[in-house]
Amino acid sequence: DATNALRIASSLYRSNESPSNEVFSDYMEALYRSGNIASLQGLIRKYLQESKGEAKSMLYYYSALATGKNSENYLSLLRSALLTNPRNKNALFAIYEWYFSRRDYRNAQFYLKQAMGVDGGQNKRYLKLYNDLTLLLGT
Repeated sequence: DATNALRIASSLYRSNESPSNEVFSDYMEALYRSGNIASLQGLIRKYLQESKGEAKSMLYYYSALATGKNSENYLSLLRSALLTNPRNKNALFAIYEWYFSRRDYRNAQFYLKQAMGVDGGQNKRYLKLYNDLTLLLGT
């Protein structure tokens, strides 16, 4: 459950003076899934300016999630995540979902294809979504 995941991720994060990107990402994910948005936003504010590359991209991605999918900043923050790391699979998939929810299937297909490329084309869920989207578009 989310509470247990947060406890474990928090312990890993706090036990390292310089946690790896994976531990940092797991901690932010646990904060998000447990609904601890204020703590997530505090962490983002603390590290966003000094971070670079993959870490900064993760911070932009979680900042987008924290603002909510209906926020005007949501898509802009996801694009910032991609500017700092074009291979951020989570941001690519989130943009796919955003376009798909707005029935902009061509753009949705583009971002899903990018996420599939980052994932090496092995993600069965992505493959099914892509095939379904291709049928919907008739391409």
